[in-house]
Amino acid sequence: MNAFTTLYKRLLTLDPSAPPPLFPPARPFFGDTIEVGVDAPSQSGLSLRGGWGESGSEPAVPLPLPPLQDEPLEEGVLTFTASGPNTAGIVTELFLQPLASRNRRTYLERYRHLAFTGFPLGSAESYPVSPGWYACAYRFVNANTGEATAIAELGIVRAE
Repeated sequence: MNAFTTLYKRLLTLDPSAPPPLFPPARPFFGDTIEVGVDAPSQSGLSLRGGWGESGSEPAVPLPLPPLQDEPLEEGVLTFTASGPNTAGIVTELFLQPLASRNRRTYLERYRHLAFTGFPLGSAESYPVSPGWYACAYRFVNANTGEATAIAELGIVRAE
């Protein structure tokens, strides 16, 4: 019962008019093959990226966290990019975790939902944020069943 509740809760977040699932998903959900990143255009082209591998049949180990960035991002804006569009029926859920400083540890349970996006071809999604340090992460969600991959951390960035 708890598994259905979790799936339905995520599905309702995506589509408030979605009917509840009556049966478990037919097969496991392994995500998408695109890479997601948070770009810092003011930092000599440095970007933070993570991905799930090419096959799509099983998730790769998320990339290790890159070095911390000292320079702030564009004022009050975080820009998420993707290597391509999401596969039909899959959306990307973006997460933020506000941090008191760049030296703070991140905790998976402290990430907060920022947005769902389908990353249309060649797009970047920008979101206004308060100044400060943020840990950024994402996961892929099956828009039909509510299944999701594990959260993949992208790194720590500073917005001013």
